[in-house]
Amino acid sequence: MIDDLSGDKERAAEDAKLLFFMQNSFRQCFMTASGQEVLAYVMTQAGYFDTKLETTEELAVLNFVKRHILKNCGLLKIENVRPYVRKLFEIPVTGEQKDG
Repeated sequence: MIDDLSGDKERAAEDAKLLFFMQNSFRQCFMTASGQEVLAYVMTQAGYFDTKLETTEELAVLNFVKRHILKNCGLLKIENVRPYVRKLFEIPVTGEQKDG
């Protein structure tokens, strides 16, 4: 039983190291100009900005982007909510957004 607990701790430590490594890797990738172009494309294709997602498949793709890509970039953390919201309001409203 004690061995099982120590194995769980070791596994948790390895998972934490991997998560840290992946977050750094994702951020390094998507902080570049070309990485941001790719991320913008992926988010658009996944329907991130679409207000009319209806099918389970569309929602699944969007959830993948949100839960995996943005989370792995370290962006989807509750402590980031205020800076995230502030940045949203720095985006100018376009004519299309005013109607949608």
